[in-house]
Amino acid sequence: MTSNNTHAAHQLRMESVPASAGRELWVGSCSCQQMTPTPPWEDDAVRQAHQLHVELAQVSVDQLHAKNGGQAG
Repeated sequence: MTSNNTHAAHQLRMESVPASAGRELWVGSCSCQQMTPTPPWEDDAVRQAHQLHVELAQVSVDQLHAKNGGQAG
């Protein structure tokens, strides 16, 4: 089960950080404030970390939903 509300509540925030050798690195976090900010990484790695965070949040929502007999909350 995929919840659009879960995805909407988890917006990726990325900030560019100074890097050497002409590389562009980013620090990523989530708008929900439950994701530990990433270290300075390339943008693809930050996006993958955020995607994993969203997927784990969805699993938690699905488990809670199942535990409550299909009723949210």
